[in-house]
Amino acid sequence: MLLAWVVLSLAGMLPYALSGMTTWLDAWFDAVATVTTTGLVVCPAVYVQALPSFWLWHSALGWLGGLQFLAFVVTVLPLVSTSLTMSVQGRQNVSFSPMVHPMLGRTAKVLAIYVGITVAAILLYLAAGATLYEAVVQAGLTVSTTGGIGVLSPDSLFVELAALLPLLVVSGNFLLYLKGGERRSLRTIFTDAEWQVMAGIIIVATGIAAGQLWHDGGYTAAGSAVQGLFHVLSFLSTTGMMAGAVSSWPELDKGVLFILPFMGASMASLAGGLRVMRLIILCKMAKNELNRTIHPHMVISFTVNGRAVETNVVSFVLAYFFLFMTTYFVSAIILSLAGITPLQALGMAVGCLTSVGATAPLFGLTDIWALPVWFKLYSTVVMIVGRMEIFALCILIKTVLQAARRPW
Repeated sequence: MLLAWVVLSLAGMLPYALSGMTTWLDAWFDAVATVTTTGLVVCPAVYVQALPSFWLWHSALGWLGGLQFLAFVVTVLPLVSTSLTMSVQGRQNVSFSPMVHPMLGRTAKVLAIYVGITVAAILLYLAAGATLYEAVVQAGLTVSTTGGIGVLSPDSLFVELAALLPLLVVSGNFLLYLKGGERRSLRTIFTDAEWQVMAGIIIVATGIAAGQLWHDGGYTAAGSAVQGLFHVLSFLSTTGMMAGAVSSWPELDKGVLFILPFMGASMASLAGGLRVMRLIILCKMAKNELNRTIHPHMVISFTVNGRAVETNVVSFVLAYFFLFMTTYFVSAIILSLAGITPLQALGMAVGCLTSVGATAPLFGLTDIWALPVWFKLYSTVVMIVGRMEIFALCILIKTVLQAARRPW
């Protein structure tokens, strides 16, 4: 799976480089950012002047990158991430086998869901007044959560309204969609604890952002609600589509948008970040430890989706949280050596790690082409690390090192 991201990026960079619009290094950066659905671009001006074929390749590459991640989520990741299956094992048994045929079967079913969401997004953009070409390109960037610069401007109210449903759907758990389809029950999806908590986060974050925009941003009540909901879904799903006026938003709103990528969306979604399920487990664990401090002899346990959370799951979530935050802060420190501001370094680090490139321009980092070579190379490494969910990458590195020691 690691090699697949590298190979897809190497193949994807060829049109960028052969077009003559960018250097080979910048082409590699843009290809990795697209394949990992981060959506960062070295020089936005290049995309403004790009040919339609260039945009189609960019959208298709991001769409394939999203499909690659879904294949990783439904095959390899459940075998190394015990917290991944918490939201689908509460009401029915789900078995994940390392055998090829079950993996292919799950991948085919998830592919059907992925294609269905893409077609629905195309129809929504067509209804918003886009041409077929614009709808196809924008749907590929939206559904894959690549986002970033697109052929349709998010400043348009109709574009924002058309994107709301696809952004909400891709924030959900694709394994849960699979179970809901097999059981032919939407109740399976909407009664899921992770989905309900995610909906609560969307409502609260939208309320804060919309209220601040209405009070201090000069928007009408309806305009602030649409702007707030669109950008909350965009950052929570780690799509990163952003209207041009966001850079001038009140600081509170920008702070809310900055925090959302850390949460990510549902487990087994296309989003990056810590994911809502892990945050639920961390919050419940913190509450239990507080009760244990007050009542040392109390026997405490907690459940998610009606299933008791086992000790090994809690240990995994704690280890993952430590690795994630350590990687984030170390990356921010390293990136700050390029001479950018601390906020820009923090935004760039979280953007690469959670695959939402919009956190970098949120604090004014728009043109990356002038930054050092090592900055771009290190950023691409962090992007791939983020897509590999860190823990899976650590297991791979440990296995390789153990294999290398055996001959000695």
